[in-house]
Amino acid sequence: MKILLTGSSGLIGKKLNGALKARGDEVLIAKRGTTSERNTVSWEIDRAELSGVGLSNLDAVVHLAGAPIAQKRWSPERKAEIYDSRINATRSIFQAVEKLEVPKVRFVIASAIGFYGDQGDKILDEKSPGGVGFLAKVTTDWEKAAAPINQDGWSVALARTGIVLDSRGGALA
Repeated sequence: MKILLTGSSGLIGKKLNGALKARGDEVLIAKRGTTSERNTVSWEIDRAELSGVGLSNLDAVVHLAGAPIAQKRWSPERKAEIYDSRINATRSIFQAVEKLEVPKVRFVIASAIGFYGDQGDKILDEKSPGGVGFLAKVTTDWEKAAAPINQDGWSVALARTGIVLDSRGGALA
């Protein structure tokens, strides 16, 4: 498979990139701004544009990009960065792929269990309603940003992950 990966510098992205390559997949890394690195393409988020070698015949897009939530204090500016880095980037990657005029690819888009907010001891599943609070709003709007992708007939899977644990990064580092 030929897979376009965003968020490859994050904890999940690094691991996934390695696993996909080990499996024999061709992975193209979308990087912001201009790049000439091998197996990378330039992604201009504000203009929703991808450019570089190898963008034809994509099979899938795995979209993991977003500002880390635990890296800095949540000032109003940081909250805006967390929010915008998810919602705007999700819209951008879809619009950019759509402009390539490739056959409809599959999208796997990151989300988070923050969608549910704090609902106490309730048992929750993917049919449960979203919660309240900052992260619940971010993830709800993030998933809404992916809705037009599905409505346009593209295949979309949302991956609501929890806290990622790894001795080399994330919450355990």
